[in-house]
Amino acid sequence: MADPDEMRMQALVMRERILGPAHPDTSYYIRYRGAVYADAGKFNRCIELWNYALDMQQSMLERLNPMTQSSLFSFTELFSFMMGEEGKHTTRGRLVPPVDVAEILRVFNKAVKEVELGSLMLERMPNMERDMTYLTRVMVITLHLACLLTRLLDHHTSTEDITKDIHKAIYNLVKLKIKARSGRTALHLACCRDVALLGRYPACQFPSPHLAEVLLKVGADPNPKRRRR
Repeated sequence: MADPDEMRMQALVMRERILGPAHPDTSYYIRYRGAVYADAGKFNRCIELWNYALDMQQSMLERLNPMTQSSLFSFTELFSFMMGEEGKHTTRGRLVPPVDVAEILRVFNKAVKEVELGSLMLERMPNMERDMTYLTRVMVITLHLACLLTRLLDHHTSTEDITKDIHKAIYNLVKLKIKARSGRTALHLACCRDVALLGRYPACQFPSPHLAEVLLKVGADPNPKRRRR
């Protein structure tokens, strides 16, 4: 008898072949299947499928696309849930495993790349046509992922190498010196109350003194010139 799970995965492959990777339904159903795995407590399968969908979106869609934003946001919720429920049993009876820091770094680096390339896209536009809304949202999502990373610095499994990897990743965001709406930098956003993400599993509370401390530690400028847009 055929494995139902294998049949569902084959259906995803067939849909991608027929519709193509650029079709919105392709990544949607991949993400949906990943969510089903997460609900069943199969978090690793979910993370792999969601990364596959995110890679597809970042390669096929324009930068800062709402679908890409949605994928990044879903990761913040998933990682936040796993960190908050670590060691507990899901409704399906599976134990919630600890989050692998490498997985958060993997997604965080993709978010930073989206911020970087999205900013370059906006810079090529005439000033009157620039809308900073999407860039600001992706920066906020990226900072929530960064906040989760800083929480792992205090985890009992943290090592010197993990600390270095996290600091290096956050530095890669800071060094871009990208400004969101109203000229706010990553450090400004980390200190604002109005950047909280609304969802079932809030990633972090903002303002975040811990995140701000790490941003300053890796070189964020506390007194940059702010430009209003």
